[in-house]
Amino acid sequence: MEALFLELLNRSLSAGWLVLAVLVLRLVLRPAPKWTRCLLWALVAVRLLCPLSVESALSLIPSAEPLPPDLLYTQHPRLDTGIESLNNAAAPLMEQAFAPEVGDSVNPLQIVAFLGAWLWLAGAVGMLLYALISYLRLRRRVAASLPMRDNILICDEIESPFILGVFRPCVYLPSSLTEPQLSHVVAHERAHLVRHDHWWKPLGFLLLSVYWFNPVLWLAYVLLCRDIELACDEHVYRDMELSERADYSQALLDCSRSRRVISVCPLAFGETDVKGRVRAALRYRKPTLWIIAAAVLACVVAAVCFLTDPAAREDTDMRYSVVPPSNALIVEFDTAVLGQSELDDLGEKYGFQAVRNFGRGDLFSAYYTETLTVESMNQAIHDLELEAGILRVVPGEIPPDREGVDALSDNPDSTKENSPRKEPPMLEAATRQNSVQAMRGTYSWHYANGDGTETGIEADSAHPLMLQGKLPVLSCYPDEISSRKSNEVTLLFEEEPDEVQVECWSEEHWGDYSTNSETIPVVKKEHFSFELKEGYYIYQVTAAWNRLSLSGGTAYYAFCGSFPILTLPGSMPYGFFSFAEVLAAFPVGTDGVQFDGFVNTEAAPVDGFYEAAERAKNEVTVDYNLLQIRYDEGEDVWAVNFFHSEQGGDETVYLGGDGVTRLIIYGE
Repeated sequence: MEALFLELLNRSLSAGWLVLAVLVLRLVLRPAPKWTRCLLWALVAVRLLCPLSVESALSLIPSAEPLPPDLLYTQHPRLDTGIESLNNAAAPLMEQAFAPEVGDSVNPLQIVAFLGAWLWLAGAVGMLLYALISYLRLRRRVAASLPMRDNILICDEIESPFILGVFRPCVYLPSSLTEPQLSHVVAHERAHLVRHDHWWKPLGFLLLSVYWFNPVLWLAYVLLCRDIELACDEHVYRDMELSERADYSQALLDCSRSRRVISVCPLAFGETDVKGRVRAALRYRKPTLWIIAAAVLACVVAAVCFLTDPAAREDTDMRYSVVPPSNALIVEFDTAVLGQSELDDLGEKYGFQAVRNFGRGDLFSAYYTETLTVESMNQAIHDLELEAGILRVVPGEIPPDREGVDALSDNPDSTKENSPRKEPPMLEAATRQNSVQAMRGTYSWHYANGDGTETGIEADSAHPLMLQGKLPVLSCYPDEISSRKSNEVTLLFEEEPDEVQVECWSEEHWGDYSTNSETIPVVKKEHFSFELKEGYYIYQVTAAWNRLSLSGGTAYYAFCGSFPILTLPGSMPYGFFSFAEVLAAFPVGTDGVQFDGFVNTEAAPVDGFYEAAERAKNEVTVDYNLLQIRYDEGEDVWAVNFFHSEQGGDETVYLGGDGVTRLIIYGE
């Protein structure tokens, strides 16, 4: 429901710009027919109702999503109003009030959105209940009405005429009306029915009930009701002479003595703003053709400019707020697609001077320019990420002195004591069997400049669940002897952080960044470490450096982890191994290894990992509740490891593709 609430907030804010435009056009188009005002209000309804819109360079709406979709889940919440000065002014306030701290189990904005969504729902239900109760009370009050003709009824309990009903509307007239008043009143109410106003006002109230939290839309609803009455009046008296319009105005005044009954029912039509309507009737001049054409043209222009969304100016999944002086872009690229020459070409294309890779392996390169502003940096980030082979672009600080850059490259640790780190340390996630360099995402970093000033960088990256296919994968599997601890991941930072938090999501949640994460316990020994969960998960590591003297901040890292342990009957993919390496590691005579006396001595071809597991069970002598299967395709040998997650002890059966047991290794 929070996502729906956020969507309604965005639609409401976008429609607010259109309402302001309608307020201006109502003043400009005073000589125009009053039905053009209703047409303008119809545009507001379309903006509120339609979930889809077209992008246009002519759009005058600053931003279609002032509250970005990932606002509730990003580590650095930031508005996207389309007005950069307003974004920058609000950024520190948003950061101070809503940025999550290390160790928080939920984003503070998620709590605000949750409470706001329920408050919105309560308000909407209250508005609809008010309309229903008012309608039923008014229906009961006019229950004793007598038919006059067609759908016109006379009632003693009312003092002002009105229409009640949506699908089968009826005109209710007070019995006190005189004959001269009657003709004008009936003409007015029938004009409402011809124009189908008994549909449009309830629709307006329904939209107000949904968007009740926006005061601009309350003003819009009030003016809609007035404009509907003015347009209906004009429909009646447009062909009248002045004397007839005077009689019509007198009828309006006579029927305006009491409106209390009508005011309590938003679904009824009664007399509103009688003074303004009388003035409009007496001053009416039939509009010329060019005035009508100009009014219609104004409606068309308003539709083009306010029913469309602005063309995308930057990638909504990658927004940066950079505190100058940041004079470089750190570009992460796919070495299978781009080499240094291609990166040099990109540097030339975007007007940057290419600097060689510096201290981050062959996945990173830097571009340097002395004139890189915040605006040009954001535009370059957006454009670069559309290039083939570019994985990620992050703003950074590279000194103009090439020798300084080379020194940093040759000795990454040289900054550790004598100079500040100008970006968060990189992270390598390692098990006993494998290691990967985690992708660094969002970070907030600051460092001393040496002249008494400080530079800060805020980089807001895409949520890990939006990076499917881009995150490195750390794969591991239970080894032959100690199957339960091979999933322990050691976090090797270039600079050991002070705090670390790890959270994860199951692979079934790819693309759904609204899913809550699961917090993983972290152990601090020589390095921070944790254990991979069984299966395939997306991991995010949050690290904070609080005690560095010249630099510090918080950074987020992401990678995928695969630890495929099977439970019978299992269906998860199996791992791979080398049987030759096992034989080399366990020669004949090794304690805890069985080389003969097997149960499975007769050939029974194995077709798939499930059959391998079932046949290997014939050899099992230990208690187990889990198993893991690996396969050597070259030797056509299956390794089935049986173990108990609580009692300990394990047994690995090596089974040939012919179903004959080759080797058994017993663990502790």
